[in-house]
Amino acid sequence: MRNIAKIDETTGDYIGSDHFDVSEDFWHRDYLNPGVQSALEVGSEQRYFNGYPPGRIAYLGFIQRLGIFLKDVWSQPRWRFRAPRTVDELARFVDFEIRAIGAMFHSSGYSAPFIGGTVQLETISPPSTAVKLGTSAATARYGPAAPSSAVS
Repeated sequence: MRNIAKIDETTGDYIGSDHFDVSEDFWHRDYLNPGVQSALEVGSEQRYFNGYPPGRIAYLGFIQRLGIFLKDVWSQPRWRFRAPRTVDELARFVDFEIRAIGAMFHSSGYSAPFIGGTVQLETISPPSTAVKLGTSAATARYGPAAPSSAVS
């Protein structure tokens, strides 16, 4: 759901609209691109997140650095930590990411609570023709998933 017309190419700010649009942009738009399907199959991921420029930049930087940390931990042969293998396991990490950014905003100089409340996660079932994520290589952020346990 969104109420923006577009993003200013210079500042990254949203340009508002007078109505809300509701759309599911992954399965019915972006996934139809064969390049997106191929990228997902070999370990990339597709993310959608909103906010104004400093928040989007902070979130992207956080998840990139967290991904490096997690891969380092999961690569320790004697440690019993591993990448998530199910959507429910993956959802716990997404919840953590959102809460971490919320903590940053709560200890900031911003006058409004730009983020807060209960984290809401919604999974959307893939079509039967979807590629299995991470079966050809390690996923971009969360390490390898064996074909029998791949997240789809």
